Amino acid sequence: MIKRIGIIGVGHFAGYLIEGFHNSNCDVDILLSPRGKAEAERWSLKYGYSIAKDNQDVIDQSDIIILSVKPNVMDKILKPLKFREGQLAISVAAGAKYNNLSIQIRPAQVVCTMPLSSAAINQSPTLLYPAHGRAIEILELLGPVMVFNDEEKFITATTYSAFYGWSFKFLEELVSWGTDRGLDDATCRSLIQNMFKATSEMSALEAEKPLSEIVESLATEGGITELGLNIFDKKAGFDVWHEALDGVHKKLSGEN
Repeated sequence: MIKRIGIIGVGHFAGYLIEGFHNSNCDVDILLSPRGKAEAERWSLKYGYSIAKDNQDVIDQSDIIILSVKPNVMDKILKPLKFREGQLAISVAAGAKYNNLSIQIRPAQVVCTMPLSSAAINQSPTLLYPAHGRAIEILELLGPVMVFNDEEKFITATTYSAFYGWSFKFLEELVSWGTDRGLDDATCRSLIQNMFKATSEMSALEAEKPLSEIVESLATEGGITELGLNIFDKKAGFDVWHEALDGVHKKLSGEN
């Protein structure tokens, strides 16, 4: 049974989680920290959620605490706070390390997660490390949960959360190309969004096939798919994607 959820760090990203919890079918009681006062007041007015006196008050009144603060200020935020046994802290900070959090949050338990902004519409493929029953129950309110019991694999998977953001830039560039050639914005956006959706659904339908086989079946000799892929290969276009993913992975791993 999900009890009260306290949120420390009511900033922009926490808003997606709040929307998702509110839109879920579960009656979730949420307590907001005063950190990010304007945002906390906005959600309090919109949904009637209470605002705590301070971060310690959030912990004292909550069974589950979501830590939605940036990794570079996490230590400073947590240092004065006292958790109790039986509590669960859920970090949504990309790059926060499990062992470090565990030490600071004792005797409470902690998990690391990576939701996406699509949590607001309960469609976030949320990553979780390590497995934890109560965490899964809560996060499933926001979308499907993928559990990892190896932190290195969790970090690698978390890298794709950056790709999620890049996808919107990719969408913007594709729409811009079409509008520059006379199509209206709404037509371009609808067409490309439906193509992204179709790509995902076809990939799932043909999950037993290697992706290379699907690409080969589409890139027929002399066809337009082959033409475009040849240009990408000639320009080493896909190498840039690998380089960007490597850069994010290094940051999340603490290598730079």
